[in-house]
Amino acid sequence: MKYFGFSQDFERNDWLYENTMSTFVDSYSLRSYMLTSNVSHKSWLYYGYLRPMIGLNCAYKGYSHKHEKRRWLCTPPLKLRIGKETGFFANIMATPKVGDITNGLVAAELGYKFNW
Repeated sequence: MKYFGFSQDFERNDWLYENTMSTFVDSYSLRSYMLTSNVSHKSWLYYGYLRPMIGLNCAYKGYSHKHEKRRWLCTPPLKLRIGKETGFFANIMATPKVGDITNGLVAAELGYKFNW
């Protein structure tokens, strides 16, 4: 899958917010776009490198192999970030099959977080 995204994060009252704009080629071979917001708390860091996050993903993506139409699909996935505060990380996400809304997926996002 071809994926590229840009994230900006900020902190408020020990809550961490990470907002992302990204593009990818979906399972229907269509160029798709996604807005994501991940929320976590400073106290949710385990063993120095595991951080659970609650996300909101809104993707403008295809929904059928039969045509090239796209639709907005918003899901609230749970994610697990593996990595230190800065440097390389992986976000692991699993979304179950939900009726005809989504066929389910397991995804791993690899990235690098800079400390500006």
